[in-house]
Amino acid sequence: MYVATSSGKQPASGGADPAPKPSRRVFSPEYKLAMVAEYENAPNGEKGAVLRREGLYSSHIIEWTRARDAGQLGQVGTPVADSGTAAGSRVKKSAEQVELERLRR
Repeated sequence: MYVATSSGKQPASGGADPAPKPSRRVFSPEYKLAMVAEYENAPNGEKGAVLRREGLYSSHIIEWTRARDAGQLGQVGTPVADSGTAAGSRVKKSAEQVELERLRR
């Protein structure tokens, strides 16, 4: 039996959300480089079609182009350090250096 609520919607059964939580897409460096190249080589009237086909925004291309120009996307097939962390630029310290830093605190 259908029971109308004040908003006109059916009451939720069980209180659980039936829709799964969407996951964030992750793009590989190879994909980013390929999309930047395809976007840059597309004629002026076709750039938007490339974005729509791939489900991207122009801000993606701008960000990836800047990363490529800065050398942060790396070469295809090489591992890339996460630009959001300092671990990629951190040099491994010797045991003596770690001990000295610990004693200085």
